[in-house]
Amino acid sequence: MFNIIIPFPVAMKPYSIAIQANNASSLSAWYCENLGFETFDKEEFDDYSMKIYYLRQNDFVLEIIERKDAPALEKKLSKFGKSQIPGFSKIAFEVTGLDDYIEKLKERNTNFLMEKSRSKQKNIQFSMFYDLEGNLIQLIERVP
Repeated sequence: MFNIIIPFPVAMKPYSIAIQANNASSLSAWYCENLGFETFDKEEFDDYSMKIYYLRQNDFVLEIIERKDAPALEKKLSKFGKSQIPGFSKIAFEVTGLDDYIEKLKERNTNFLMEKSRSKQKNIQFSMFYDLEGNLIQLIERVP
């Protein structure tokens, strides 16, 4: 077996990620109020029974998508959480001032998986919690 490396002319960097939501309006508001995103656009696609809220923080775009015909995942995952099925399991953001984020989220009754932990091998401390619809979020801060 050979590893073939194909040179790409341009470096790649993350641009956006999309989250399927039961209620795009509420989930968008949660990300704005709790993680400092701002909504910069909204589109509705009536032919697909879909609406998309576009949120931004610096150069990163978060799309919150609501489809009226999407199946309810909670009914199929009564035994497991969303982060335990194949596919993306969390979104991680690098921050400064992790303790300030944690305090703000605690004041808003956020459901934490891990309030604060540290990885000495990676020189980071982090917090893991769930958003309004049960998606796993991780905040990471580099430490010396």
